[in-house]
Amino acid sequence: MSGSDARAMLGAITLTAELCGADLSERARAAMVRRLEPFGRAAVLAALDRVQAEHHGRLTLAAVIDRIEDGRPGPEEAWAVCWRDESESAWLTAEQIRAARAAAPLARAGDPVGARMAFLEVYRRETRIARSAGRPAEWRLAPGSDPERLREAVRLGAARGLARALPPAANGTDVAA
Repeated sequence: MSGSDARAMLGAITLTAELCGADLSERARAAMVRRLEPFGRAAVLAALDRVQAEHHGRLTLAAVIDRIEDGRPGPEEAWAVCWRDESESAWLTAEQIRAARAAAPLARAGDPVGARMAFLEVYRRETRIARSAGRPAEWRLAPGSDPERLREAVRLGAARGLARALPPAANGTDVAA
């Protein structure tokens, strides 16, 4: 990260802390900049703007990280995409896949409310852990049973730059045929 990016983030952190009623030490502000650097200047500044508008209470690193737009869907959207028609193909994040695996036994047992609650809890936890570690969204194609919908999902994924996440068979001619 360039020096000007770090200075911009430092200034925005200082202002946000003040608006949240806190005066962070220079050491604390520098630590926040180091932890937030992997997300990039634009994403951090946008998240700090959201903190200024939405957050109540003292500024925390978690309040900023929770508001970083990193391409992951929100919890409700993540849930809706995971429980699609089995003929549909969908792009899922690693966090969605882990949450869906946790919720699947409850869904199979006929407990849709419990399944949704388990999914949301695991998804939020996994997303928070990934963001805290500065890991970018990791997308995977979950193929459905309809070949035409699979081809369309592959095409849309390629347009979104997700093709590198395709398994070899999906990237080859057998899917695009």
